[in-house]
Amino acid sequence: MESLSSYIPTDRLHALVNGLALPDRCDGAVLFADIAGFTALTEALAQLLGPQRDAEELTRHINQVYDALIAQVDRYGGSVISFSGDAVTCFFHADAPATAAANRTATAKVKHCTQYSS
Repeated sequence: MESLSSYIPTDRLHALVNGLALPDRCDGAVLFADIAGFTALTEALAQLLGPQRDAEELTRHINQVYDALIAQVDRYGGSVISFSGDAVTCFFHADAPATAAANRTATAKVKHCTQYSS
């Protein structure tokens, strides 16, 4: 199961490991976030660094952003559902601990964005 854990949302993995039934529907809030200015950043790095160093630097930037966002999603009881290019989709169950799912989603997004606003 460990090799699959990177591909299965945290809540689903927990249910599978513990033999719990997976509901076909649930209530909650979805967070969809992408990196503003990603195309411009990609183009600027390619011109400045060339294709090899550009890819390395771009990966470093993406990982830095995702690491910070995922830490906030985990902190507020959410699950990362998918990545697509420079975007990430997360889910917060309505019955997860802490405040309402939408409030947790907004708080995670705001805290993440403030790290990169300067």
